[in-house]
Amino acid sequence: MNMKSLLIVGLFWTSLSIAQKNYEPTWQSLDKRATPEWFSNAKFGIFIHWGLYSVPGYTNKGTYAEWYWNALNEDPNTENLKRRERHHAITKFHNKNYGLDYDYAKFREGFKAELFNPKEWADIFKRSGAKYVVLTSKHHDGFCLWPSTHSNGYNSFDTPAKRDLLGDLTKAVKDKGLRSGFYYSLYEWQHPDYPNNVAAYVNNYMLPQFKDAVQRYKPDIIFYKRKRRKAGKSRWTIYKNINATLDVLLGFSSKFSQLISIFGLLVSTLSFLYGIKLIYGALAGNIPVPGYASIVVLISFFFGLIILYLS
Repeated sequence: MNMKSLLIVGLFWTSLSIAQKNYEPTWQSLDKRATPEWFSNAKFGIFIHWGLYSVPGYTNKGTYAEWYWNALNEDPNTENLKRRERHHAITKFHNKNYGLDYDYAKFREGFKAELFNPKEWADIFKRSGAKYVVLTSKHHDGFCLWPSTHSNGYNSFDTPAKRDLLGDLTKAVKDKGLRSGFYYSLYEWQHPDYPNNVAAYVNNYMLPQFKDAVQRYKPDIIFYKRKRRKAGKSRWTIYKNINATLDVLLGFSSKFSQLISIFGLLVSTLSFLYGIKLIYGALAGNIPVPGYASIVVLISFFFGLIILYLS
């Protein structure tokens, strides 16, 4: 194989390697994706729950404080013992400290985030050995930690904090070289369209809001929560419809594309070495360096860099 042919082959395999990283919005295509290598190697990460429930910051032992609103509105006679105990514990705490008629949404008045220092947090996370950081962008109560235009003011920017908490932490974390992502609840307890009009909820609210967060912050990873119905009934698989964010959620190279990348890198390396050999031979023989030798070296070198970067 002559040098020109070798370069053409290298270019072909490099292009094919790049193309293989694109997926179609079908399960047949998406199921070919591989777990990203960085995540497989990231054995330690930070997951942060933060929201209006952090203002009262209370729950009984063995339960989740982020379910504060749900516990207040729980059926006091529910057959689920754990939920019943949580309801009575949180209701008692709430009525004693805030009053019987104190609405959960009023906790916005106490949401100040005065101790939030994203650069300091990111530095601590980095020194801890964590490889990624995930923040709750929105929990089931619907309160957002970024200025979501779909939240009708129910977000951190429209509180005394007046901050885009998700955006500030994302930037600080990425500036430290860590991977950044967020948690997003696909459903909400209080939304008027859920669960009675799921189609309207998804198309007019959830998807636009979710896309907004993805496009703003370009997360490396997304944790989501969907509501499961009782056994025997259909499960809500709304995540299948999030085609607009597939490039972010699922833009991971497959095993096949990894093999192509390796082959392309090998071809580029051989081309580079061949060019160096031509230049060295010409210099040793005290003859003019062939013009194409320098081109071979430069092109193969940059091909190799492109493949390494995209891999």
